[in-house]
Amino acid sequence: MIAIIGILIALLLPAVQAAREAARRMQCANNLKQLGLACHTMNDAKKYLPSACRSPDFATNVDNWGKRGRIGWAASILPYVEQTARYDSLVEASKIDALGIYPYTTARTVDYDGRTYDNPYADNINCLVCPSEQVKAPINGVIGVISYRINTGDESFNNMESLGNREGCLRRGIAGRGDEFKGELSTIVDGTSNTAFFSEAAITPGLGSPIKSVKGGVGAVSSGDIYRSPLSRIEEARALKVGSELSAYNNSRHGSRWADAYMIYTGMTFIMPPNGVSVSQTQDEHVLCTASSYHTGGVQVGFGDGSVHFVSDTVNCMVNNYNDLVTQNVDSFGNSGKSYFGVWGAIGTRNGGESTGAGSL
Repeated sequence: MIAIIGILIALLLPAVQAAREAARRMQCANNLKQLGLACHTMNDAKKYLPSACRSPDFATNVDNWGKRGRIGWAASILPYVEQTARYDSLVEASKIDALGIYPYTTARTVDYDGRTYDNPYADNINCLVCPSEQVKAPINGVIGVISYRINTGDESFNNMESLGNREGCLRRGIAGRGDEFKGELSTIVDGTSNTAFFSEAAITPGLGSPIKSVKGGVGAVSSGDIYRSPLSRIEEARALKVGSELSAYNNSRHGSRWADAYMIYTGMTFIMPPNGVSVSQTQDEHVLCTASSYHTGGVQVGFGDGSVHFVSDTVNCMVNNYNDLVTQNVDSFGNSGKSYFGVWGAIGTRNGGESTGAGSL
């Protein structure tokens, strides 16, 4: 009898686990739908979509990258995901430079001018964390973590600040520098059903140790400057091995700060395949930030029309016209034109002239 019970449990357990993952995946899809709806509501109210950095909501003409300009897209949509009180607190803190509360502040409270201020970046926001994610609590002080990344297009760079003031870059996705490009629904020429707004990326598990896993791992290219002329290094990045053989830096950044505008925290590039490696040139120059998840076989993508689709690891993202591509760099890539990176790259462009959408995935 005991043996029979053991066999039944062995048969039922995979089914139970599969059912639980199906429920988590459904909740993840609901999170992405909520983020997409928040973007539409924000566009209706303010006539622009969230910016990757230097949002008009926070930045001023005397701002710098280390302060208000580094507040990312997730902060802008707080009023539209039932987080108005946190948003108001964040805006208040951002106006006082001497206070020193920014997206990288790890303390729960800060004392200034006889008053104690709560850190509005503390603790998780439920709709920003995938239920299948293995990191459930803050890992960088009290700062909440984030699973979802905004679409910054099929270009590769470390942060919007570094490559700003260039007409030919940083504007192929839906989010860029808010002081230079305010994304609007009207700028999505390819159509909202053909353009990704968000995808997901696994959060780095823990701090202070080399990351060997493709889930949250970062590989290093060995030659050239992938930061300033990245496109000639794509094939080298694709060849990096995964798992225990992955060349990894001792960094701990994927998704560990929910409102920090650095790419490694809140942005995503549509270049490497889902669950492929992210790539870094140095410990601080993370340039290919790749989608990943703990859902089996792929990642979920939220499109501009509010739909959510599961995209397989095997989606077409191979380089087209590579002989032309190797001579390109970020500065000459252009704001429009078809992506070099197949179907995956096409859904990452808002103005590429492609009709590729969820039906092609």
